[in-house]
Amino acid sequence: MRQYSSVLAAATIGGIILVTVLLLLVPNIEQSRTEAQLSIAFDETQRLEQELVDSKDLDAATTLPDLDPWGQPYRVVPLDGGAIRVLSSGPNETSPPSGPDKDDIYSDMPVSPDKMIQARKKRQWLIAMIAGVNACVLAALIYYL
Repeated sequence: MRQYSSVLAAATIGGIILVTVLLLLVPNIEQSRTEAQLSIAFDETQRLEQELVDSKDLDAATTLPDLDPWGQPYRVVPLDGGAIRVLSSGPNETSPPSGPDKDDIYSDMPVSPDKMIQARKKRQWLIAMIAGVNACVLAALIYYL
């Protein structure tokens, strides 16, 4: 009976440690406001570019009446070969004249900016799980040794 209670106590302590470590290290599950804004801006640049291409009105405007999530108008930037890029200046609301900076969202981005955030969150989940399990193993070793 004494051995059973010591195992139960160790399991309880391990569970408490695991939950504590997970709560400290786990990223937010819900999408943050910034993530939502990035996702919306990316989807809108894609949609607006497609509308411009479909209407074949590629030279008509340099800015569009639509506003990005930060209240700035989307811009149309001509590219080589007659292609266009619809650009949002992103959270800092400015873009350098040399081209998009790291927070700009544009229609021909290879990967949506929210996908990069999701990949980072997956890594954080993995780190939290590994740290939690390691903390439990360490607590069990200390308890039994």
